Amino acid sequence: MDIESKLADLKAMHNLEEPKRSGMDDADIKWRYVKPNYIKANYEFLRGKSQNHLSGSLEQVVENLVKTWEMEASHKADLKQWTTVDYKNYQVSCNGSEPVGGEVAKEVGNYNALLQGCPSYEKFGPLSFEASHNLFRDSFTEGFPWEVLKVLCGPPNLIFTWRHWGTFSGSFRGNQGHGKLVEMFGLCRVTVTEDLKIQLLEVFLDGESFVEDMEGRCPFPKKNWPTLLLGEPVTQTG
Repeated sequence: MDIESKLADLKAMHNLEEPKRSGMDDADIKWRYVKPNYIKANYEFLRGKSQNHLSGSLEQVVENLVKTWEMEASHKADLKQWTTVDYKNYQVSCNGSEPVGGEVAKEVGNYNALLQGCPSYEKFGPLSFEASHNLFRDSFTEGFPWEVLKVLCGPPNLIFTWRHWGTFSGSFRGNQGHGKLVEMFGLCRVTVTEDLKIQLLEVFLDGESFVEDMEGRCPFPKKNWPTLLLGEPVTQTG
């Protein structure tokens, strides 16, 4: 069965909704390479997520906003064409670091921007946008999905917890994965305008433990995350 049919069956069986990534259909968009296809990514997201937020809920709105932002950061070449940010004021910060401007964040890429200051990630020297993305694509060959766990505070200062996960079936800097589930948890504080344009994205995460796990130096990562971080149990929509 092809991936599109698998996705359709999964949605029908569990009454699930695909993420909505807006701003992809304008014919004038300048893509870094080509327009992305998210069928496989959506399938892996739906089959592996721990939460199923109610349609129209703040959690779902935030999740779609961040997924659209991730698409734009990874694939749109012109910051002015990003629909998720107030591009004149857009900044990114990780773990309390000095925020960097949007153009800088766009050029270095999400992995470099969000793992800055992580000794294990930076020990081999700086990576280009392409090299950093290839590093994780080669590690998580089936995808590296992301989900909102719980929204703690609404706009204009969105605060929410999140989970990133993937099956480590590829290779990370010479360490061969063997199908292990690797998870990363964190928190975001996002300052937005009245129409939900991102002005300041502040991400908090334990990047060092994540990279150590990928390198095989942390075989038993801690999983005792508090209830506040994990949010509510999975509930079906409808």
